[in-house]
Amino acid sequence: MQEFDEYPEFAYLTNVEGFLIPIAHIKAIGWVEKTFPHPEEPYEGDQWYFRVHMSQPIGDMGDGVARDLAAFFPSEEEAEAARMRLAERVNDFYKNQFVNSMFGGKLH
Repeated sequence: MQEFDEYPEFAYLTNVEGFLIPIAHIKAIGWVEKTFPHPEEPYEGDQWYFRVHMSQPIGDMGDGVARDLAAFFPSEEEAEAARMRLAERVNDFYKNQFVNSMFGGKLH
């Protein structure tokens, strides 16, 4: 069963750390990295994350700055798996955009 059969309007959105963003605004997906503890804060264990770099939303202030979010996970494996799932969704989105532009939007 397709993940978005019930709500197809959500097929072009993704959730990154509680922010629902359009896939079309994703500019790049960074590598998985390890966090470093701050000396002032108690150490809570290692976390792994990747950045999601986004194009500036149309309604923003016009300063030309790319925005980014980070998705955090307790293990490197979980972070890499989530990163690959997001990359697949972004890739599928742009494949569909390409097919629709080549064939007049008649293929689904």
